[in-house]
Amino acid sequence: MIPYWLFFALVASIAIGAKTSSLRPFKSNDRRDSPLGWMAMFVVLTMFVGLRHEVGGDWGTYERHYFEMEGADFDEALQHTDPAYYIVNWLSAQLGGGIYLVNLICAAAFSWGLIALCRVLPQPWLALTVATPYLITVVAMGYTRQGVAVGFAMLGMAAFSRGRVMRYLVWVAVAATFHKSAVLLFPIAALAAPRNKLLTIVATAVVSGALYVWLLQDSVETLSQNYLDAEYGSEGALVRIIMNVLPALMVLFLFRRMTIQPAERNLWLVLSAMSLLALLALAVSSSSTAVDRVALYMIPIQLAGWASIPQLLDSGRSSQFWTLAVVAYSLTVLFVWLNFAEHAYAWLPYHSWLFL
Repeated sequence: MIPYWLFFALVASIAIGAKTSSLRPFKSNDRRDSPLGWMAMFVVLTMFVGLRHEVGGDWGTYERHYFEMEGADFDEALQHTDPAYYIVNWLSAQLGGGIYLVNLICAAAFSWGLIALCRVLPQPWLALTVATPYLITVVAMGYTRQGVAVGFAMLGMAAFSRGRVMRYLVWVAVAATFHKSAVLLFPIAALAAPRNKLLTIVATAVVSGALYVWLLQDSVETLSQNYLDAEYGSEGALVRIIMNVLPALMVLFLFRRMTIQPAERNLWLVLSAMSLLALLALAVSSSSTAVDRVALYMIPIQLAGWASIPQLLDSGRSSQFWTLAVVAYSLTVLFVWLNFAEHAYAWLPYHSWLFL
């Protein structure tokens, strides 16, 4: 598990050393937030996630997806309900890149989205530290299709925070072609748009309706049987959803201190409310797995909530204390997951294609 700790130590040390601004929450004035530093982190993160070897509980399943595309033509890839992911597999098969090229492409998309979102938050490196224990280690490495969908969704959230609502819809549409569950993020645009509400609602309805017909219409019954009727359960679902709920509550209680644009504030308020609804859904749903998978799209609230705490609670000299507290929390999450999670064995030890 040493590689996981080395990566965490790298990101956390930068977060601790970074300067914070107590003047404008949800914005960073740290000179370390430079394009060059983030480009280097993009490369490191993409290689760390994308070049893993036999890491993740579904490694064998994803290998079978790749082998399925080795003898297929492009039309077969396009007919799958998650067409973009199968097209990536088809392309890798044509180039002889194996599952490693598939993972590398998906990791690059995920890293792009994660870094884009981190950079619109008040302490970008602290946000990346918060993302490391679960979003990077578990989701990106374990759930490749949904991981890349979350990556594109985060690109959309970064655009939305700058008021680019239509661009948000485009990125969520791309995310849905990798994992159809991302269509559930479309209502955020209609709920959080600070202006042009009618236009946003119409655009959301048109895009989500088209994607429903293309991606979901033929598989709704199968999804219902697989998740709801079968009453699948996910070990630790409650803990993972509470990890979203805690920062969501902080955002809901402290949002008046956020000197940010209305679009950005609305985005985090809606995502916070959805996180609380996920907790309620878990209590009444027959399938904790279904709720758990949907809640993966709520994880960005962890980044926004925890990364804002040092500034929102800053009383002069306490900012560094809160930064250290968030780093300690993230360290604890990583330690508990690596040592006590039921399926952590599938991530241990970490192997990379570079050293095979």
